[in-house]
Amino acid sequence: MANPTTGAKGNMKDRPEDLGHKVQEGAQKAQNVASDLAHKAQETASTVANKAQNLAGQAADRADDAISAVGERMSGLAGTIRQSGPREGVLGSATSTVAENLRSTGDYLKEHGVREMADDMTNLVKRYPVQSLLVGFGVGLLIGFSLSSASRR
Repeated sequence: MANPTTGAKGNMKDRPEDLGHKVQEGAQKAQNVASDLAHKAQETASTVANKAQNLAGQAADRADDAISAVGERMSGLAGTIRQSGPREGVLGSATSTVAENLRSTGDYLKEHGVREMADDMTNLVKRYPVQSLLVGFGVGLLIGFSLSSASRR
């Protein structure tokens, strides 16, 4: 006759206490695995975020270098215009104004980075919101007209 505590075959695995203990062990193992996976996912996300931030910083540095180079060229062009253009009369005045604007724009580009320019643009839009919308609308129209005329050809 079979013993009720050992089961039909005399196996101790069938006791309710043992099954409950094994269920608890399995649940603890599953919880440990889930915790490890969550920790590894967090580490991976942190690593990816750091790499993305580094790449964004490098791209901003490259953009700053390119903008500074454009500023150098604009300042050089201002000097060329000032030297080769007329010095007197209405054309001399216009040449001087164009050269001075190119020089000041070139200096601005050389001295300011992308972040500073974005801040300046934000402040300008905040100070002149209606004019900014109108300029944006006008630029959008010009781009739209140029693209539509280019597609007709």
